[in-house]
This record gives sequence, C-alpha cells and structure tokens, in this order.
Amino acid sequence: MSQLVTLDNPLVASFYEALTFPVFRSKLYATANEGAIVAVGANSHQKPIGLAMAEIFPDGRSSILSIFVDASYRNQGIGTALLENLLNQLKQRNCQSAQIVYVTGKPTIIALEKILAKNEWTTPKPRMLVCNCDRTQMLKVPWLQKEYPLPPEFEIFPWTEITEQQRVLLQNQQKNDKWIPEILNPFVHDYNLETLNSIGLRHNNEVVGWVINHRLCANTIRYTSSYMRPDLQKLGRILALYAESIKRQIANPEITKAVWTIPFVFPSMIAFAKKRMAEYLISMEESRESFKTMN
Repeated sequence: MSQLVTLDNPLVASFYEALTFPVFRSKLYATANEGAIVAVGANSHQKPIGLAMAEIFPDGRSSILSIFVDASYRNQGIGTALLENLLNQLKQRNCQSAQIVYVTGKPTIIALEKILAKNEWTTPKPRMLVCNCDRTQMLKVPWLQKEYPLPPEFEIFPWTEITEQQRVLLQNQQKNDKWIPEILNPFVHDYNLETLNSIGLRHNNEVVGWVINHRLCANTIRYTSSYMRPDLQKLGRILALYAESIKRQIANPEITKAVWTIPFVFPSMIAFAKKRMAEYLISMEESRESFKTMN
C-alpha cells in the first residue's frame, strides 16, 4: 500500500531527491505552501518510491518538471495517482494550463503516454531532437579536427564576459528586428549556465552568436542554445563556435558526456546533426511535449 504526501517542507522533500534529475533537486528543496514549486511524493512503509514535480509561472501556466516511480512499484497506478494529485494542487493554485516535456527512448515512455492519454492531455508532439555523445566519440568527429580561423574583426569570448552595453544592445535589436528565435534567446537560457564552455561571438564588438550550455550532472554538459545572426549563417561562423565550445569540454577529462538539443522548427540544424553527427552519437532521440487545460 502506497501513500501520497505533499512535499511542502524542504527537509521532507530531501528524502525524495534521488527520484528526480540532479538539475531539478535545488527546485525540490524550494517547495513551500505558496511557492512556485509543487511536489508530491509516494511512499510505501515510509520508503520514498515516487515523485512528481511542477513549476508554476506568474502568468498561470505550469510545467511538469519530472514524474518518476521506482521500478519495483510500477504498473500499480502510482504514476497516475501522482499526476492526478499534482494537477489538483496546480488547479487549487489557480493554474490555467500545464505542459510536460519528456525524452523518448526509455522503457517508461509508453506508460507515461498512457497516463497522459488517460488524463486527457493533448496528443504528444515532437519538440526537439536530443543527441547524446561521449568524449571518446567526440574526439572522432572529423569537423572538430579542423581549424576555423576568424577574420580579425571577430572574437570568441566567454559568455560570462558579455558587457552590460552589449547585453542592452542585443536586447534592443531583438525588440526592433526580432532576428533571434525566442526559443534560442540567450537571455532566456543564460541563468545558471556552464561557465566552462558557454561562449559568444563578437563582430566589431557587437554580439552576433552564442553557444549557451548547462551542466546536467558532474560528467554531462547539455548544449542548450546556439544561434548565429542570419546574415552570418552562410559563412559557417557557427562551426567555429561549436568547435571551440566542444574543445573546451574535451580539455576536461572528467566531463565525459554531452547532450545536444535541437528544436524541430529549425530543419537545417536537424539536417546538420543527422549528417555530421549521427554516426558518432550514442543515441539520437526526440523530446515531446503535451499540454492540458485546467477545467
């Protein structure tokens, strides 16, 4: 017999940290009665066996961060109960909608999609291509062995060194010209970034490109957001950024894995990954998203 408990106390929540991704554990500790993070745990004889977490945004939206049930307790309706309980709590906090994003390729995905269908979520749609690689394979990628010299007016720099003036200029350009796809906006992603190899490209001291990354766990970096100003894309400047960023990771032998996420709305980037990277990857999967409107 399992029991569900609302994790509104950081101390209690800490017992469930192994049931979510390392990147979300700090959020788990932030659970509180009126906070932005909502978490529900399942336990059996005081042993944590399941966890569902969500984040509430000021505009009434919410995002399911993770849902997990210990393998020994699956197929007992615990996952469904966790999600239903979580949704009820989100509704009580005046959430108008919920989103869930997950990656295919795992045995639990079939069960998750059955739970979503049972709870009348929208049909899952592909969102991003997810590429997994390790250090050994990265060292074999031919295009990473090449040099990508840049004209003197270009400069690669650590993203942490972007100046306030450059930040404001880029933000103003976005307001006026909207040349950055919002899903790749660096200022959406540069919170808590990986300082080792998150880099930008300046042209005559003006920021024109970037690769923004995040550390998922001690040995894994996710390449989260990369983009080059449209008028420079055909010149291959983004390859110089990719190569430099990856080389900075490879230089640290303790960081052995890398994950790339590429939105499906950018077919040229998807084609590049499949043509230039596929044979060197451990896996190539996709993330999917589904939505539910609160009634």
